[in-house]
Amino acid sequence: MRKALGPIGFCLCLLLGSTVMVDSWNGAVFVYLGERRSPAAVRSMRDYSAIDRKALFSSVHRQMLEGAKIIKQQGQMALTLGHPLMKSSERNEFACSVEGRPGLFDRVELSFTGTGISESGHQPMMTVESKCGSGGNLSELETIYIPMQDIVAAEAKDQEMQIFGDHPVMVRFNHIPGEWPTGWVLSKVRFFREDDGEESLTIDADKMRENTGTGKLLSFDWK
Repeated sequence: MRKALGPIGFCLCLLLGSTVMVDSWNGAVFVYLGERRSPAAVRSMRDYSAIDRKALFSSVHRQMLEGAKIIKQQGQMALTLGHPLMKSSERNEFACSVEGRPGLFDRVELSFTGTGISESGHQPMMTVESKCGSGGNLSELETIYIPMQDIVAAEAKDQEMQIFGDHPVMVRFNHIPGEWPTGWVLSKVRFFREDDGEESLTIDADKMRENTGTGKLLSFDWK
């Protein structure tokens, strides 16, 4: 009987230890953010960040779109996307920079399609390019601000606008038929490296529809 108690007690201790760990860390998973070649012996908890466990089991597309939102804010449209955690050849890594540490990509490009008008059969296109980094919450990308008030105040034509200030972005327009569309739909998201445009991740409209839960794309009106 005593011999049997040993293995049983050991299993109970393992179960209890696992429960305490999950409860005390609220089910979080810690992801290494330190230098790729740092010796394991010198790693500390400062080299790790906690994320929601479900991110490890969700597709990149779903991570990006869950909780995504776009709101009107002081003459701008503020767009926030989820921050994907991706599997590299060695470990899980964030798509963009986190706490000053580089991610897999450093730029993000958002493509919007204008609705309601067209030019020679082509729908108007707006492309917004911004730096790529995490927001205050590691599961979200830093909010990207689209200066719509300044845009509609300019002449409606194909052009490129460089916006500086607190939220710098590059905005490009194509197939603008002499007037600004009042509606815009997010049709593509591309993550890439500024020093290597070939290293990229593109999420098109079909993939976004599959992962929004509603089958609808993010959109906004500006009248």
